[in-house]
Amino acid sequence: MIPSKIYYRTFPRTDQPDYDTEVTPEFMKEHFTDFFGGWLQRDDNAGIFTFDEILLKFYGNPTDFKLQIYAVSDASHIENPEKEWFNNHLRFLAIVTPSRKQPFDDWTLFIVGSKYLKEPDGFLQVASWDNNTGINEFRFYEKVNVQPAVGEATKDNYGWTYNGRSSDAFNPSTEYLGPFNGHVNGSVIMKEIRKPWYHWKSGLTADFDACLSTEERKWFSAENAPYLTESSIFSRVTEGSTLEPIIDTGLSKWYGQRVKNAFQIKNKPHTNPVPIKRWMAHILLTTTINIATSTEDPNDHGNTWFIPDNHFLNAELLDRAQMNLVPETPPRSTLTFSQENYDKARAELQMKLMQEYYPEETPSIPGYYTFKTNFGTLGGGKQTGMHSHIDFVAVKDGEGFPFAVLQPSIEDAQATVNLTMVVTYPKKIALLSEHVLNSLLFLDFWNPVYSWRRGVLMDYVPETTTYDETTKTYDFEDVFLRNIRNSSFAKDSSSPEAQLINLIDNYDLVRMQARIKKYLVDVQKRLKTPEGVLDYMKLAECRRRIYRPLPLDEFGYTLPYALNYQVTGLIEMGEDATIQNVPVRGSTWMDNWIKTLWGYDPILIPVSTSASRSTATEATAMNLAPQCPAAQTKGRRANVGSKAAGCPFARTRGVASSTFSGSVQSFICTNPTWDDQISKLFSAPYWLEEPERSKVGQSWIRAMKHWGVDLDLEKYDDVKQKATSIYRHMISRSMPLTDDPNHYFPDDAIETYRLWVNQGCRKSLHDITVPGDVIPVPEESKVALRIRKDLRNLTPQELQTYRAQLDDVLGTGRLHSKWQELGLLHAEWCLHYQEATFPWHRAYLRYVEELIDCPIPYWNGFAVDTSDPESPYAGLPKEFLEETYIHPDGTTRPNPMKYALSLNGQSKAGGEFTTRYKVLEDGPSSPDWVGKINLFKKYHEQVKAAMEKPTFSVPMSYNSPFGLPWANLPAFTDDQADDLYPLRELNFDGAFEQPHDNYHGWVGPDMADNAYTGFDPVFLSMHANLDRLFEVYIRAHPEQTYTANFPLRPFTTLGSTIDYSESREFMYATIGDMTKSTQALGYMYAPPAAADFLDLRTMRQQIQKTACPMGYKAQPGSPEVKTPYVLFTDVKCTKESYQIDVFTPKAASLSPDPVENPYFIGRLTLLAMGPEEVVNGKQCAKDRCGAPQQRTVRILEANCVRDALENAGEKELIQVVTDLQTGEVVAESQWRQWPGFVGKLMWGTKRM
Repeated sequence: MIPSKIYYRTFPRTDQPDYDTEVTPEFMKEHFTDFFGGWLQRDDNAGIFTFDEILLKFYGNPTDFKLQIYAVSDASHIENPEKEWFNNHLRFLAIVTPSRKQPFDDWTLFIVGSKYLKEPDGFLQVASWDNNTGINEFRFYEKVNVQPAVGEATKDNYGWTYNGRSSDAFNPSTEYLGPFNGHVNGSVIMKEIRKPWYHWKSGLTADFDACLSTEERKWFSAENAPYLTESSIFSRVTEGSTLEPIIDTGLSKWYGQRVKNAFQIKNKPHTNPVPIKRWMAHILLTTTINIATSTEDPNDHGNTWFIPDNHFLNAELLDRAQMNLVPETPPRSTLTFSQENYDKARAELQMKLMQEYYPEETPSIPGYYTFKTNFGTLGGGKQTGMHSHIDFVAVKDGEGFPFAVLQPSIEDAQATVNLTMVVTYPKKIALLSEHVLNSLLFLDFWNPVYSWRRGVLMDYVPETTTYDETTKTYDFEDVFLRNIRNSSFAKDSSSPEAQLINLIDNYDLVRMQARIKKYLVDVQKRLKTPEGVLDYMKLAECRRRIYRPLPLDEFGYTLPYALNYQVTGLIEMGEDATIQNVPVRGSTWMDNWIKTLWGYDPILIPVSTSASRSTATEATAMNLAPQCPAAQTKGRRANVGSKAAGCPFARTRGVASSTFSGSVQSFICTNPTWDDQISKLFSAPYWLEEPERSKVGQSWIRAMKHWGVDLDLEKYDDVKQKATSIYRHMISRSMPLTDDPNHYFPDDAIETYRLWVNQGCRKSLHDITVPGDVIPVPEESKVALRIRKDLRNLTPQELQTYRAQLDDVLGTGRLHSKWQELGLLHAEWCLHYQEATFPWHRAYLRYVEELIDCPIPYWNGFAVDTSDPESPYAGLPKEFLEETYIHPDGTTRPNPMKYALSLNGQSKAGGEFTTRYKVLEDGPSSPDWVGKINLFKKYHEQVKAAMEKPTFSVPMSYNSPFGLPWANLPAFTDDQADDLYPLRELNFDGAFEQPHDNYHGWVGPDMADNAYTGFDPVFLSMHANLDRLFEVYIRAHPEQTYTANFPLRPFTTLGSTIDYSESREFMYATIGDMTKSTQALGYMYAPPAAADFLDLRTMRQQIQKTACPMGYKAQPGSPEVKTPYVLFTDVKCTKESYQIDVFTPKAASLSPDPVENPYFIGRLTLLAMGPEEVVNGKQCAKDRCGAPQQRTVRILEANCVRDALENAGEKELIQVVTDLQTGEVVAESQWRQWPGFVGKLMWGTKRM
């Protein structure tokens, strides 16, 4: 019989509550293989809901069980004030094993319960070590108030839930959720693992019992809790220090099992182990932390303290790795500081132990200081529900023990050690060689936790690695280092990429040891000074603030808090033992990573950003990359940490509980004054680069004196008098008046200003705080945004989900599907060669995203490395070439990004599925590869030229009738002639159409035919990137005007729906709608994985400096240059697509390579508009070619080969004509008979 009170818990990656489902016999058979799972099924055990009841099942039975109990309180350093509001957060850990067995020798239970021993409302959790199945791991259980799924009736009862097992910590659907918010790597944890066991009852916390109230002492008496107390309170509680070897043993066993799970199959090396990134995260990231404090020097009691050496380097790992990196001298035990210097620093920072405070329950606490902090002071996620808590009470000065620091975790250390030997048979195999591992450990070693320099290297870690049976090695190291060497950062000697490569290429262990020795000596010297101690305490506070928003930070007392933390931005240690500001790239990376850890959809592996130089500041400069809103703001920017239902990377949501956990939380000052912070917001705005701060600030001050009704921003009284009005202008971004979005006050500066006003506008620290609610917390404004990511940056889960949506929702592999309808929608309704072109395609993409409820990833063909034939990112992305994918239901299916049915199941080139040119399928092995890839150099220049145009387009009334395009091109090639675009020198649209057409023609043959192009999934990702560039352009030109009301049929509701029969023009989406910010349309673009050809951050400046005004003509008197052209006359629409490559007479090479072949003039493509269609039994030509008699002239400028043509005299040009459908070269005797196919050399003049 299935106990009715046993459930399994589901953890949605949304703001939807976790919910419970009753288990089935099959589920229990599969998952309840451990001791506790079996125990729950026996007798009435499933009805035991208190810590007291469960312990009494094991206590007093030494024949069968051994029981050890530990006590921990985050307020262990505070004497209980006997106040109702005081909460010591006391809890207990019981370890149960079979009698005569040590923990992990057999089954082992870790039972955690609250101080409310006999109350079912108290929390109760069990981590059960399962060694019955041969796969040693934990299974996690919890007693809960059973939660129904959405739409189900409330269960309103207690029950036990199964929450997962250790290996689920690495499952993309469950990682960092539920128990894995804390047990990030699947093992049991102890935050204070080393001496002095900061919050645990131990010999070093002799006053531990003082945190108990009189009432609590009764609860824990021998009569009420005999398993805790015998002769005196807690006399049966075990010393916290004995937990250290237990945790070490458990970690060793679990990580040993993890290695086997990942790298071995039946004692043989796994061919393609995953997830490699989670293993490398232990070296490059801080997956979790431990907390350590100083210990007193027994020979100098009360005067000298030993500081944790892990504050300065990763001793936890370096001591374990046994790589001889750390020199023997100086001994780290000499890292000491004096009580006198510490007291000075503690007083200056106003260090406090604080507790959560609820004003609605206790309006005031006489004798104690209450204050507000930022959102994210406590951990995020649904586990704690405390992320938005901002009210605290300072209960005690100091930190408990001096220097409470975050140190590298023993979990990361243990995992790194395991990587030195991932396979033992047939020989010992390491994932990393000794010198590469040492180089990684040495990089930025002076920042042992939260190192952005190591963190950015995660971008280069491959998803998996391949085992070579011949060499008996994995290729991970080669691939990893090759990725780094090929990055755009590798050439910058100051970058972590270049620094690592230098360490590896010039590996010198002795020199490394010497540098570490010098560093430790410098640390010693600075610890002897008051300034050094203060700096290192600031560094500790900065690291604590980075950690605070994470779910593991549950209680206010866990970490001390500096009330007077006067630091702007993130800081880090330098190798010279001084602290310094984290550079923009580092703070941006840190913020982007941390904010993905605390929301409803936390992900440990950071989103790839460091491959692009533009990443560090692009979000600020262009407002395109996702931003995290600062504390207590309207949520005007997207919050990556919170994602809605559907696609796992589908949406971001701005929520009231948002934070800027890294740099911005540091920017917010909770006790600001005019002298120290507020005046500098106006005179030297810190969010700008150092050289321009004072200049910009003074320009603001001068402007407000002139325009601001006698407002002098340098005068305290003026600002105080108009404080509220200034705030309103700040937050609405009507101040300052600027065309540079970098100048606007960021959310953290605005919040600091708001706090200043609400605290009485203090002029200096000597002024008293006068609390008030002059400016209330801004109301939350929820915004749901889809984030379109670079195709390269998609996680495997994101990619597979996108593919599944194409497969399931659109039916890419089925006839009579939505996919077929979309292809025809584009073929029959799209607008080109007019102002509406890119707004229309924006609406199209938006409509597709609404259908699949998933963002379309963009293929960045504008990235620099896409034009390099040697780059792994040249050519068509691999995501479009892979044969199969794993559907979320577990089945292997054809890849819909490759196998998408073309028009009516008939590709332009034959076959069912959409077809691309063979050279793209063959890749570098094709003889045409280099020439094909080199075309991107030309495309990049064309895009750049378009982006630099000062005007957008000619209005829709340019031609008559209204809306007639300025060109009508029946075909695309991969090298469209300049003359086809008569407005290319005039405006963005006129120029941007050319690379657009070239990209289409480059992919072909289906993408090169308007009747077929919408049936290729490449179309979506290619146009998403063009839309990204389009967005950059229109945001950089706020002065542009548009034919705002021109309808973009058949799209309605801002492009989210379509209506083929609506006759009311005003119902359709318009050009005006589609030129709004993408955020207004519900989506944003994440930064690209690699640098763009043009630095988009400086678009406005470049445009202002280089662009010519509309209608620019050469100046009279400028020299005329004789210029050759190739003219094709009498060009008409064709039923098939052709490519005409033109070469000089007597060309030595017929390779169509514009870079390498000096004889190649250019390429003309005649793009077919598709076959005729049958309507009511009659053949009807499609209305894509214009009138039947319409002819046109096509021109290729040949100035690049002018010398060769001058020497050739009157000789005829060489042409190679290729049928794009068959790929065959057309006989010259045949194409010479066709109108428009014979080019003639003409000479003209061009004024420079």
